[in-house]
Amino acid sequence: MSGSVGEAGMAGVTEADAVEEHATEVTGRVTLVGGGPGDPGLLTLAGLDALRGADVVLYDHLAPLSCLRECPAGVLLIDVGKIPGGRATSQQRINELLVEHARSGRHVVRFKGGDPFVFGRGGEEVIACAGAGVPVSVVPGVTSSVAGPALAGIPVTHRGVVQAFTVVSGHVPPGHAASTTNWAALAHAGHTIVVLMGVANLASICAELVASGMPAGTPCAVIADAWLPTMRTVRGTAADIADRTMAAGLRPPAIAVIGAVAALEFDVSAPVAAPSRAAGGQTDELRAATPSDAGELLVLQRSCWVQEAVDNDSLAIPALHEDLATVAADLAVWQTWVLRRGGRLVAAVRARQVQTDWQIGRLMVAADLGGQGLGRQLLQHIEAQAPADVTRFALFTGAKSHRNRRLYAAAGYTELTGDDDLFPPVPITVRLVKGR
Repeated sequence: MSGSVGEAGMAGVTEADAVEEHATEVTGRVTLVGGGPGDPGLLTLAGLDALRGADVVLYDHLAPLSCLRECPAGVLLIDVGKIPGGRATSQQRINELLVEHARSGRHVVRFKGGDPFVFGRGGEEVIACAGAGVPVSVVPGVTSSVAGPALAGIPVTHRGVVQAFTVVSGHVPPGHAASTTNWAALAHAGHTIVVLMGVANLASICAELVASGMPAGTPCAVIADAWLPTMRTVRGTAADIADRTMAAGLRPPAIAVIGAVAALEFDVSAPVAAPSRAAGGQTDELRAATPSDAGELLVLQRSCWVQEAVDNDSLAIPALHEDLATVAADLAVWQTWVLRRGGRLVAAVRARQVQTDWQIGRLMVAADLGGQGLGRQLLQHIEAQAPADVTRFALFTGAKSHRNRRLYAAAGYTELTGDDDLFPPVPITVRLVKGR
């Protein structure tokens, strides 16, 4: 049931009566929280406090999902992420959910990546809540439009180089009926141009800028996976950056920087964690999963398999479409192990015996901890759990999941071709095996 107030519901009610009705009915509230560009360390203290006090959290897949572990026990987590070309929750439904839960007396947190008001539709959500008499507060987030270039050593402004920057959406190309950007004006503005959501349309954007008078040699850079261990930067010019980006295999989420500052390459790195967050202050716990882990496993699974879908240009990733009940039921079928660091679930792996095969699946590592050897650690552990009569380890991964394939190759796995009675082919994947 929608909690929004339509024209029919307001018929014969004065403005004063409506205000009084809202005041008596609405005991909950909504907080829009910007989660920043991906690293959980860039969530603000105010955002962390909001999550810790939430009754309901509506979250996007680009938010730092590991921060959801800070929510209190019993919190209702609702995935409303939009996967391009695939599963999505309409904005209207998101607005309805915010109002419905707030009207039930709950503190509802709308958890987004970046900042709620930078292409985050936060304004639409505020309008919907205000129209229903629901109080709203906003916790700004670190926007990737500034943070992404910064980590790549690119300041969006620099004294003596440029005094302004413009952030634009590249979701639709120049000339599209839905585009309201004056690209011709930007070509002559002398600003740094930061393009979000523009990888697919980068060629047409640069062509439009050059056709409007921007020099073809204008420096450009594209930063993918900003603030993650997998971050990569490609540099070029307005004439060739789209080709260079495609050749390098960069995919969303990525940020394009167009302008003189893109030629700068300051020697910077990610912040060093404070001593209280260092490994010495935390403990690792590796244990068999229990039903109480199912909620966090679902969150970890979604964050990992969204990247799989992006890498493989396919939304036919079963884990993307599973719900909490399915994850919980699988714990009875698969031997599942979880790795917790300082209480946080950071990685998981599972396996089951199929005749003489020990089939390994769902090796997952939190994105912000990639590159630390956790995947190899879990792979070795789950191999050691195989029963004595197992003669072969078997697993599959996305055909274009190159990071995974490098991990498995280093662990001694080789690609399986042809028919196999115990391990049939799976679409968009490669099968990998290793003898025991």
